[in-house]
Parts: sequence; C-alpha cells; structure tokens
Amino acid sequence: MGPVGLPEAVERRILVDAASPEPHGSDVLNCLTTALADRYRVERKIGGRGMATVYLAEDLKHHREVRA
Repeated sequence: MGPVGLPEAVERRILVDAASPEPHGSDVLNCLTTALADRYRVERKIGGRGMATVYLAEDLKHHREVRA
C-alpha cells in the first residue's frame, strides 16, 4: 500500500493522470472506481483546481454521499 492507503500502482497512476490534460481524467476516475469499489461507489467529478480533484461518491457502508 502507498502513503494514502491505495495500492502503489493506483497512486502512481493517479499522480501521473492528475498532472496530465483532461483527456486522461476519465482514466483517473476508472482507477479510483476500481480501487475504492469495496467501500465507495464513485459517481462523478464535481470539481478541481490546482493539484486537487474532487469526486462525488457514495459510502456503501454508511449509505451517504461523500466527497473523495
């Protein structure tokens, strides 16, 4: 596991894609969806600025919306 708790390969891919122009943004969403599938259902990107991107997700354990 990497420093933020995701598999290292997923973290590397997220960092690479986050620095890339938007066409690779859907790849980041796919990586997040796969990596978090056992706990969250990632729905869509809701914002982003600078080095951060925020996604709307559903916490499957507590049945509530969260931002990731």
